[in-house]
Amino acid sequence: MDNPLIFIGTGRCGSTVISNTVMAHEELAYQSNYQEILYPFPQASGIRNLFQNKFWNIKARPKNPSKLVFKPIEAYRMWNYLAGDEHNFSHGFMLGEKANEKRKVFAQGYFSTMCRFQKKEKIAVKITGPSRISFLLSLFPNAKFVLITRAFLPTLRSLLKVDYWQNFGVNQLLWKGGYSPKELELAARLKGNDALYSAFQLNKVIESTKQEIQEHKPDILTIAYEDFVYEPKKITKKILAFAGLKENSPACNAYLKALNVVDKNVAVRSFFNDDVLTKIEEIRTGQMVNI
Repeated sequence: MDNPLIFIGTGRCGSTVISNTVMAHEELAYQSNYQEILYPFPQASGIRNLFQNKFWNIKARPKNPSKLVFKPIEAYRMWNYLAGDEHNFSHGFMLGEKANEKRKVFAQGYFSTMCRFQKKEKIAVKITGPSRISFLLSLFPNAKFVLITRAFLPTLRSLLKVDYWQNFGVNQLLWKGGYSPKELELAARLKGNDALYSAFQLNKVIESTKQEIQEHKPDILTIAYEDFVYEPKKITKKILAFAGLKENSPACNAYLKALNVVDKNVAVRSFFNDDVLTKIEEIRTGQMVNI
């Protein structure tokens, strides 16, 4: 259990559609919507067998959004439970943070139980926002990471359309502990401009992920959302090969067929005026002085 497949990305980057496609694989266990509710009990993974067994196979599909169907989600309550009170998993950058040996044994045992109750050999998970690579490697030293990237402006536009972000991300810094005093000063000046305040946070997540990759050098595969859109089968096979899984997966192929992948990178420049676009670029390049 020290080598799960872990999908990471900023959020709104296409990580859900890509990870869900891979997690449809016959050999993979995953954290589910039930684990979010019953997080103290990894045995709850066995609920999967009520939906998928020798008599029927009810899987979450893109056109079947039922809340009852067993399906992969990020399950932050589960992660907070695994990390313990000494770490802020949901809303922390966790730069340089590491779990102690007790937490490592606990997390690996938890994941092992999930695999056993789902009757699978390997587990795949997805988290978004800060990569938390340092912490995750301390739990799972041989983890394989898949970083999902997407063009900045479409990601930003998508972020601004999400209710959760409108309720929280535009009103406060959603993740804590990773900002320098100068960055906090800039954030305070940007607050009130939803596009720029969000661009600042999005860029910080991207840059901190680059920092963690450079520092910790994990076993990682980078996948562009745009590549998946145009060659979904090829990119899925590439991820499966990286994970050491059977590349020709009927279950993954069936999921892709139901998915009907389309490019959602619309012409987003029309959503931002020229002044905002200039300031977004200044944020991304670290050149912003005035606002």
